[in-house]
Amino acid sequence: MDKLFSFVLALLVVSFPARAQALQSGATFRAALNGRPEGSMRFQYYATVPGGACRYAVEWGPASSPADQCYLDEATWIGHQSCVENALGPMDSIIVMAPGLPCWAYDTSDQDNPLFKLVLVERGWDGGLEGLIQFSAAAPLLSGFAAMPDS
Repeated sequence: MDKLFSFVLALLVVSFPARAQALQSGATFRAALNGRPEGSMRFQYYATVPGGACRYAVEWGPASSPADQCYLDEATWIGHQSCVENALGPMDSIIVMAPGLPCWAYDTSDQDNPLFKLVLVERGWDGGLEGLIQFSAAAPLLSGFAAMPDS
């Protein structure tokens, strides 16, 4: 399954030639799984990760339910030494689950579940996020994920 994620991630990265700014602390996105609205996500800067990533604490959930907590890492651009600097300039970015930290979300049945895998790219032409989510290692089902920034 990791090979599939790597392959899909590579395809997504090369298919978006435009550049977007890195995630901004406080950014809010409207999220969807398999085209179905799944609430909003709010990104708050959490920490700089040694080795080149910015960690965000993300609150994610439908308006009718309590938000879930998820920690995501966004790779920094080569040569950027801080997450503040990283967020100021245009760049292509890859976002993954923070290793060893919790990441929960509501699935397409509105059930609250931990995520097994999450791989996203930030689209340069509109600042949206797009990628794949897998809720269970035991189920090979992948959910398409998309999120658009609130205007």
